[in-house]
Amino acid sequence: MKKHTIIPDFELEKPIWKKGHTVIGIDEVGRGCLAGPIVLGAACFRPLSAEIQSRIMALGVRDSKQLSERQRTKTAEALQSFPITTHTVSISVPTINSVGIMNAWRSGIVKLFDLCRLDFPDDPFTLLVDGPDVKAIPYKEDVTSIPVIKGDSKSVAIASASIIAKVTRDMFMSALSRRFPAYEWHRNKGYGTKDHRTAITDHGITPWHRLLFVRSVLGQNMANKV
Repeated sequence: MKKHTIIPDFELEKPIWKKGHTVIGIDEVGRGCLAGPIVLGAACFRPLSAEIQSRIMALGVRDSKQLSERQRTKTAEALQSFPITTHTVSISVPTINSVGIMNAWRSGIVKLFDLCRLDFPDDPFTLLVDGPDVKAIPYKEDVTSIPVIKGDSKSVAIASASIIAKVTRDMFMSALSRRFPAYEWHRNKGYGTKDHRTAITDHGITPWHRLLFVRSVLGQNMANKV
């Protein structure tokens, strides 16, 4: 049976716009990888006319995992022609190794918010965040944040952020793969595929591997290999 594709819309954004807030959709890519940074994307949407909403939805904006690489790239480029603002933030492997993945994720959201606030310094904001609650983040002013489970299948703002983040990270990992071809990051993008795990066993780890993640998957001794 063919799996039904859920297409996000603007139903979460509309009541927020009615309050006079700018919506920031936020999503991340690469949280579960063995190698490479996590990349967070933000898509800032001020109130849009019904016509613009329809045109954006016609692009096929949805969960980035449901799109091919070519579709993601094409959609990310097309989004730039609309009155929205996008940003990405990359959190490095040393930071992930030092503070842990969730603290790294939270710091990325703070950096994204600061970038968006520079673009719209006088706007009140509501964050639509794909994932867990982010109320504990120490914002410098009161900002509404709403966690949305599977948000990239519900909100166009979150889905747009998902696409932008994935295109950015995939390009980075493909370029990095040329320096470390044994790990085939141009194919697996740093996720723990069988080929990637085998390459770690055969060649050890690189400075781009997350030590705790590798240790968890392949054992304590692997994290000490260089």
